[in-house]
Amino acid sequence: MQLAQTLGGQPGDGKTDLERLTERLTKHEEELSTERAARYRAEVAAAKGLTPQQAARLRGATREELEADADELLALFPAAAAPAGPAAAPTGPRTPAPDPSQGARGTQPPDLEAQIAAAQKEGDFRKVIALQKQKLANVQR
Repeated sequence: MQLAQTLGGQPGDGKTDLERLTERLTKHEEELSTERAARYRAEVAAAKGLTPQQAARLRGATREELEADADELLALFPAAAAPAGPAAAPTGPRTPAPDPSQGARGTQPPDLEAQIAAAQKEGDFRKVIALQKQKLANVQR
């Protein structure tokens, strides 16, 4: 009685423990087969470079049958599997294009003398020293 409940059956359903075990085993084998087929389909599709739509159309029970079917799909629709030209995905990281609306708008930065004078007026001596170093570096060029 306790085994029947553990196996998911009712004590009075008329099935033996062996029948319940057989049903569970059959159910699990079917689930395993379904999962394995889905995994094979995904692996073959990724290896062959199929689109998701093409992968959904793969037919076969074994990996070899799926690979053969994938090869047939690629022969029928080669352009869909391997995009080429400017529409192809970039191979490396993209560099963003500059945005001309950002940054300075044609105004000249104040010359170093004016910046040094402003920093002295503010009492920012670190900035004064840094600007004087920059001025010396420009003179030495």
